Amino acid sequence: MEPAKDDLNAALEEDDELTEEATLGYAQIDILDLPLAFGTWNVRQVSAIEVTRIQESMEKEGVQRYRPQNFLPIAVRKESIDVAKLAQNPRAGHRLPNLAVAWTEGQPESIIACGGQHRREALKKILEALEKEGKRLLAALEKEKEKAGGFVAQMTRELDSHKQRMRLMGLWGVCIYDLSEFLSLIDSRKVLNTCRFN
Repeated sequence: MEPAKDDLNAALEEDDELTEEATLGYAQIDILDLPLAFGTWNVRQVSAIEVTRIQESMEKEGVQRYRPQNFLPIAVRKESIDVAKLAQNPRAGHRLPNLAVAWTEGQPESIIACGGQHRREALKKILEALEKEGKRLLAALEKEKEKAGGFVAQMTRELDSHKQRMRLMGLWGVCIYDLSEFLSLIDSRKVLNTCRFN
């Protein structure tokens, strides 16, 4: 391996160890509903090409919201959450607890997201398509309601399944960092590769 690559790999491993120390635990949030602030450490615009690529991947491979490597890294004030309720195992899947943030007066009403803005935008596009399909299914069901038979029951089941997919669309696993510890790592330049956190 080339020396430059060795140096980069060593720096990335050190970053991983340091950010692991700042990790409070794992949970799930609705990334389409909660106020997330992106771009704190790496300001970049949303790329339509990247959003489309992720959307197509999600439509082809499925929405892999509970794979730890797909978790959104977020930073919160430790005192604003109940750390004891967080999962310590990132592989808990749909059993991850819902993150509850207790906002205190004078604190910002958003969570700092260290990454994931393109995933969120891709989910928004998928949800828009689901909403459109849901309206089509509902209109077709209304047309068929006068008729008896299995077709209406089948369409009702399909619509219910569709509504369930829409309800779950924004749920996503998150890795939660202690904001003050994370900031001190960045301020002291101990975390070298902050560009990974966007």
